[in-house]
Amino acid sequence: DAMGHAPRPEAILTAYVTALIRVKARQLVRDHLFRRSDEEDLRQELTLRLLKRARRYNPARASLHTFVDRVVASLAATLVRERRRQKNGARLASISIEIECDCGDDGSTPLRELLQETDLRRRSGAAPDDAVERAERDEALHAAIAGLPQHLQEVCARLMHSSAVDVARDMGVTRHQVHKAMGAIRTHFRAAGLN
Repeated sequence: DAMGHAPRPEAILTAYVTALIRVKARQLVRDHLFRRSDEEDLRQELTLRLLKRARRYNPARASLHTFVDRVVASLAATLVRERRRQKNGARLASISIEIECDCGDDGSTPLRELLQETDLRRRSGAAPDDAVERAERDEALHAAIAGLPQHLQEVCARLMHSSAVDVARDMGVTRHQVHKAMGAIRTHFRAAGLN
């Protein structure tokens, strides 16, 4: 291997990574591309493909979590393309993974409201979630936040309780910088399977 030192599987399969894979597999099932009975197979497939790609990991280029986030998102997209090809273009219900953000002049939509709104859209009329699903979603959210760089963790924590305008003022930065951070946070959350 060109790097000379691929990480061992136990170094890659941290609690964060196994939670990320579990959430991503569940997301694929919820998006109606795969059956619920496929969930365990999806987890195994994502894990196996991740371990195969681990030899490409270069710690000089990215943190392990960043590498894993990108690889798992890419692998999930590949599985989706493969499944859609198998279905020969059958019409699929598609749900936007874009978190809607009214970033007008007031910038008054806290991140917690954005997550709740998109979570409702994702379920699109399904039965209300139960305590287990809420706990799993909370675990995935905490894992995703923990995988953010420190400055984005701070922005994220503040956005859970304040508007973008308030966060910018409290942190002494521009609203543009806060909105840019929100975009990076949304990208990270999507990669972690939180839509």
